[in-house]
Amino acid sequence: MTETFFAWQRSGVSALAGPTYAEGRMQGELVVTLDDGAARDGSAPFLFAGPQDVLSLQAGVIVGRKPAPGTLDAEITRVAHIELSDPGLPWRYTPLRNQPLLRPWLVLVVGTTGQEVIVDGATVRILNTALVAHPLTNSAGWAHVHAIPGATIARILSPRQLAANASYTAVLVPAIVPGTGANPPQVAWRDGTPEVTLPCHDHWSFRTRDDTDDFRSIAQRLEPLTTAEEEALQSAGFGRAVVTVRGRDDPVLQLGGALSAVDKPPSEPLSDHVGIAEEVEKLAELSEVHGGRWVLGLPRFDEPWAAPGTPVPVSGWRRQLRVDPRHRGTAGLGAWAAIAWQEKIAAGAAQQSGELAVLAERVRNLSLGLHAARRLWTRRLPADPRAAFAVVAPMLSRLPVDGGAVALDRLAGRTSRLVPALFSSGARRMLRPRNALARVAGPGATSLPALIDAAATKCVPPPEPLPGQYELAKAASDPAAREKGANMLRQAGNAFLEVAMEALPQDSKESVGNLPELLRQLSEDTLGRVARPPVEVECSPVADMGALANSVLGGIDPMVARPVVVGRVLDGITGIRQPELAPPDLALELNIPLWSFLQENSPDWLLPGGGELPIDRVHAISTNPEFVDAFLLGANHRALGELRWRNLPLVTGWTPLRRFWQRIDDDGAGPTTDVRPVLDILTGPSPGAPIWTDTSALGDPSHSVGIGAQLVVVLHTELFRRYPATIVYLMLNPGGTATWQDDVDKIVNPRILPNLTGSLHPELVFFGFPLPPTAGKDHWLVLEEPPPGFRFTPPTAAQGPMTDGAAYAKATLNKPIRAFFGKLLPQ
Repeated sequence: MTETFFAWQRSGVSALAGPTYAEGRMQGELVVTLDDGAARDGSAPFLFAGPQDVLSLQAGVIVGRKPAPGTLDAEITRVAHIELSDPGLPWRYTPLRNQPLLRPWLVLVVGTTGQEVIVDGATVRILNTALVAHPLTNSAGWAHVHAIPGATIARILSPRQLAANASYTAVLVPAIVPGTGANPPQVAWRDGTPEVTLPCHDHWSFRTRDDTDDFRSIAQRLEPLTTAEEEALQSAGFGRAVVTVRGRDDPVLQLGGALSAVDKPPSEPLSDHVGIAEEVEKLAELSEVHGGRWVLGLPRFDEPWAAPGTPVPVSGWRRQLRVDPRHRGTAGLGAWAAIAWQEKIAAGAAQQSGELAVLAERVRNLSLGLHAARRLWTRRLPADPRAAFAVVAPMLSRLPVDGGAVALDRLAGRTSRLVPALFSSGARRMLRPRNALARVAGPGATSLPALIDAAATKCVPPPEPLPGQYELAKAASDPAAREKGANMLRQAGNAFLEVAMEALPQDSKESVGNLPELLRQLSEDTLGRVARPPVEVECSPVADMGALANSVLGGIDPMVARPVVVGRVLDGITGIRQPELAPPDLALELNIPLWSFLQENSPDWLLPGGGELPIDRVHAISTNPEFVDAFLLGANHRALGELRWRNLPLVTGWTPLRRFWQRIDDDGAGPTTDVRPVLDILTGPSPGAPIWTDTSALGDPSHSVGIGAQLVVVLHTELFRRYPATIVYLMLNPGGTATWQDDVDKIVNPRILPNLTGSLHPELVFFGFPLPPTAGKDHWLVLEEPPPGFRFTPPTAAQGPMTDGAAYAKATLNKPIRAFFGKLLPQ
């Protein structure tokens, strides 16, 4: 935002103020010249309104108060201020002449609530300690005008340095007391004034936080891990969980959590631990009846996506879920989440199943309509395209064509006889055989196909002129001849009138008295019409009526593989499988990010050892697609069984739970999934084809939506608890040379915004970015202070007292902080 400040602003009439006072107000004089033939000068004295004339401020003039009223954690590094929509208000009633350092008549005083400042209705009592903190000799610097794009406001600052853990009240009071009579005004208080009671034009209260920290000081404490701290985290198994196998000499297996370290694989090969795979596989292969007894075996987490009896491959994700206790345990965590959240999952499924019922009704109605249309098409529609066109002609008014019109609009009017009524159902009824019209019509005169063909393909020539019509028109084109003809008609009318008057009764003679004039007007109008040239009628006949008929019939033909009506009904609906007109199944897309289940119930699996990260440290880690795949498979295995038990018509082989993180797509358009479906049920050329091939391992990039493992930055800091709206992004930092910078103007590269975020607790937060984990070596992490509007700091001792409002504002303006962190990963 542009910082354009001015020391003060007043209207032009203030330049008329003189050095004298009357009735405690500034006195002005307006010179008037009267010119009534002899110029005469005179003057009109007047008084300026002063502070004593202001009873209250107009509603809406105050547009901002900082800190906001009721704030409980105001920063002591900022000063209180008030913003006014009227830029000239702080100086409008100042009883002083214009000068470079003009004092405002209003000041903002801040004092401890109930001790230094006591508000009583429309007045306020201010004690000495608050008055000392606001010496009026410097008040010209506390107010300024700020011009920003689209607006100009006034702002009044309080110069008081706030203390920690204190309750304050800010009051807007007059700083100038008008004199009496011709005496000049006085300041409202001076050094040593014990207390004052003044009108209170506005007031609000707030409380400061109990420490001196602000965004800058907290951000300055953040640093990457030291070498010693990083070694301590590695020895503590940061990012890796421990799985114990009972009865084994080497019982400890390690597994990366949902978030894990960058420099180590998510899990070491199980082949390093002899015999474990064989023992787990024996348990997994137990049938329901074993040794004549019913046995509850281990869950087969790959079962929903494998045909019955399909052997388990020797490698790949299905094998891993059978023999590796670490991945079986991760899938068990997912099953636990699905069991605990079964009502949430069922509620989402029920909502979508309700939408499925509406879709199923549309499909049933569409199927019935198509069946009836096909029967009528084959039994009732003539084979000749022209005759068939006549049958379907009434629907031309509803048949859309390119450009947004309908077929009837394109046909009607092309010839003089091609009228819309010809294509109506009324025309068909009128031309039925064996009705009154058919009995008197000639052969073929009631054939609608023939009538449409004749009307559409032929232009009717204009009628032949009557004998003498051209001569009459030529004569009528001569004004003298037209007047002569009108006179002849008028004379004939008069002669007729004389004869008629003698024969008519007396009571009828008055009704025909105006007949000659009417005849003259009629004759002139008739001759004028004859003199006009004939009207040209455009005619654009149909060149090939058969082609037109075939085109219309092809657009409504229900016998094709996919009639147009199917697209009009179903094209706006996603997730429909082939065949389209079969009863639809439910392909659930449940928008439930399951990471929050671990956050609430087992955060050690989200980031094992996360609590060991030292305070005020920034560290780069990675998402673990291997963990996410196994977790989501376990959740889907359990959720599918529960939803089928609740009789929801689910698509066989579908994967409804595919969100683990609270992640948006890379374009920021909205939430997105983390993994692709196991089987390509909806879109593939061969429904049911695997997307997760049997030989691909858990965490394989082909399973992921996006880049697979991605960079995550975890921060252990109170910054986000205090400033939850902090803006976080990455920028290129070739070489990763610096560890901390504060440069508000450094932004030169495109920002890379996070696409996932979360927290283990309020002071341990993480942000994921759509980049591979190695991007931590050559990118800045930028933390930007949330825009607080314009804030100001107390003047420093080096700045000293300032009495110029514009200079004071520029010197104390507090710009937002941008903290840059490099070396997120060692080079």
